[in-house]
Amino acid sequence: ANYGAAKAAMMGLMNVLCIEGAKDNIRVNTLAPTAATRMTESLMPEDALALLGPETITPGLLYLVSEGAPTRVILGAGAGAFAVTKVYETLGATLTGDDLSPEGVAKAFEQIAATEGQEELTQAFHQTQKYARNAAEAQGLNLNWG
Repeated sequence: ANYGAAKAAMMGLMNVLCIEGAKDNIRVNTLAPTAATRMTESLMPEDALALLGPETITPGLLYLVSEGAPTRVILGAGAGAFAVTKVYETLGATLTGDDLSPEGVAKAFEQIAATEGQEELTQAFHQTQKYARNAAEAQGLNLNWG
């Protein structure tokens, strides 16, 4: 649990450092490596472990600290494979009145979980703005907010 929580915390730290460093053109990224370690050695067969040496991650790390690197990227790396990891949020549903209940969430859950139209969530405050706008719209209010 500690390891997983620490990895999730790194994503949050990266996002905050990106915001704070942008004014000084500082790029911040996160490497999410997978490698043969003492922690993983009992989870995989020997031939899989042989593919997961640290040297198969290093090219990704070196790219992330290079002049041409992007910012706010979570780069997965291991066994010479590289991928970008992103957090997405569905469009969801806004519940009001009697529907604002556990039963209402259950009833709307298919819509809440639908992946069509989902968007990358890059800042938690964007989520707050989205929810407030949707709630205001559902109640016929105009927030006049960014």
